[in-house]
Order: sequence, then structure tokens, then C-alpha cells
Amino acid sequence: MSKLILTFLNIWFIYQIKSLFLNIDMKQIYLLLFCFFFSIPLIYGQLSINEFSCANRSITDNFNETEDWVELYNNSSSPLNIGGYFLSDRVNNPTKYQIPNISVASNGYVRFWASGENTVVGTNYHTNFKLTQCDNEVLLLSNNLGVIIDSITIIQTQANHSRGKIPNGGAVWGVFSTPTPNASNGNTYFTNYAPKPTFALQAGFYAAAQSVTVNITAGYQVRYTTDGSTPTTTSTLYSAPINVAATTLIKAVGMPANAQ
Repeated sequence: MSKLILTFLNIWFIYQIKSLFLNIDMKQIYLLLFCFFFSIPLIYGQLSINEFSCANRSITDNFNETEDWVELYNNSSSPLNIGGYFLSDRVNNPTKYQIPNISVASNGYVRFWASGENTVVGTNYHTNFKLTQCDNEVLLLSNNLGVIIDSITIIQTQANHSRGKIPNGGAVWGVFSTPTPNASNGNTYFTNYAPKPTFALQAGFYAAAQSVTVNITAGYQVRYTTDGSTPTTTSTLYSAPINVAATTLIKAVGMPANAQ
């Protein structure tokens, strides 16, 4: 008797499904499928890696340590709960650190300390991994299904600098000399570091006056000093070999051609 009832229910269910699709216009079905599949990347596209620093020497965490950090950004017009999402520094383990229950405000930010402590103290969120900029590590953000939704290969920066998106949540990365964790990325940034200039003459002692040629990649300029101070945008612009007749300490830096 039970088998007979189950068979009847199966037939009734199949009949209802067929009736549903027969009564729905195919354009409606296509529209529903389109909205379903294309809404998935929009949901996950709301959250992204927005800024990070692997050379932090000045911003302290709740333990008074200058740990490296990662900032996420919610570019939507609504709060977003990211509990269950993941951060990682390993491509083969994208679910290394599970984000706790956190709600990120509309167009808001949340910072994670890459301290390896794996703890939460107030609004200080500490991951279970550290970052390094010497091994071409990849920083990963994954959704609650473990699917990678954003990533960035870590490139070296100078001390106390960060790399961030321009504008917030955008596709272009820049270098910031003044990092802004938990805040909007500033308007003052570099697209990247200029290459290092090279001297055609090695340092050393010479019996006669020398002419020092400085080389740099095309598209960049060289600023230099001869008193041992660090060159700035206002230092002497290199345009011809430097004549040296006495002991002299020359320092040179590369800059974008339009640096002022």
C-alpha cells in the first residue's frame, strides 16, 4: 500500500512540474536563468582586496606590534556579512583562514592583521598566517564556498608603504607612501617604483679625475646629489656625465619622467 502511495505522489509531482513549465513562456524561463547565473558574480563582486601592506613599520595593532595587514572593501550600497569567507596566502589552500562573523558597511572597509595569531580582540581581526614579500606570495580572497573571488601577487614595497586599488575596489593597483587601512585610498599614489639607476664607473679610489655616467631605463629620469644626502624631486637632474675631481659621495635615484 505504501509503495502505491509513493508511486502516486511521484506521478503527481512530475505532473505539477510539467504543468508549471507548460504555463510559463520560454522567454520568462530564459530571463529567470539569466538573472540567476549573472547575479552570482555580482554578489561576490561586492567584496574585494582593496589595500595591503607587507612592509608595515609604523601602524600598531592591539598588541602594540607592527604587523602586516590586509584591507577588504565592500563596494555595494548595502551592508555585507562576510562571515564564512576566507583569506589565504597559499594557492593550494584558499580556505586557510575563515573570516569570523563580520558585517562590512556599505562602501566600508575591514582590516585584518596578518599576524599568525588567529584571534579576535574587539575589532582587531588576526589571521592564522603571516605575509612575506620576498617569495612572490599570492594573497587570496574566497567566498563561503571556497571559490576565489579576488587575488593579488605580492610585489615588494619600501618600508611603511602599501599597495592599493585605484579607485577603491577598482582594477588598477598603485603604491601609497601613506597607507590608509580602514579608510579610503588616497589620491596621491605612484603607479609603481622607478627602476634603480646604475653607475658606469664602480666606486673606489682613482688617481685622476673621473667622469661618472649614470644610466636608467628609458622613460625615467635621474636626480642626484654629491653631498651624500638622499635625492628628492628638487635635486639636480642628471643630463650629462658627472665630473669628479675630489673624493665625492654621489647618490642617485630614479623617478618618473614627469616627477615634479
